Amino acid sequence: MTNIELYLGLGSNQGERASYLTQAVELLTKRVGEYVRSSAVYESEPWGFACDTPFLNQVVVVRTSLAPKDILREIEAIERDLGRIRSSTQRYTPRTIDIDILLYGESVIDVPPSLVVPHPHIVERRFVLVPLVEVAPTGSHPLLGTTWGDLLTACCDTGWVRRWEGARGER
Repeated sequence: MTNIELYLGLGSNQGERASYLTQAVELLTKRVGEYVRSSAVYESEPWGFACDTPFLNQVVVVRTSLAPKDILREIEAIERDLGRIRSSTQRYTPRTIDIDILLYGESVIDVPPSLVVPHPHIVERRFVLVPLVEVAPTGSHPLLGTTWGDLLTACCDTGWVRRWEGARGER
């Protein structure tokens, strides 16, 4: 299989948030593919649920030869290894790490509920679009054909997203 650029959205709002992002990137590089680039880290308010602790978010690009189902299996293992506990009753909850497949090259994949690419909520989430515009400024949505910048401009999400410069007590 040809090496594909895989775009992943990372998020953490429990514990040492920045450390979880760093550990996730290290494990992704070992298990999924070669590190290509990443956005800055952004802080954002939780999306889809109320919580006092903001998220740290980042988009990471790796080059991979793995099939999407294999990537999903590795991502779920990495999340477990980093202490993520999925709720059986709530979809959105605080977490040590969340890793979403945003894009798999230009591919469109629809194997619901767990493997839908491009990620179905990209256009609704500023915390994804802001770092995505940073790592793929000329890129566009494979189905819509609209640039990431135009999608960010049109995004109805009113949640705040700001570049994170680090905080005391976190790496």
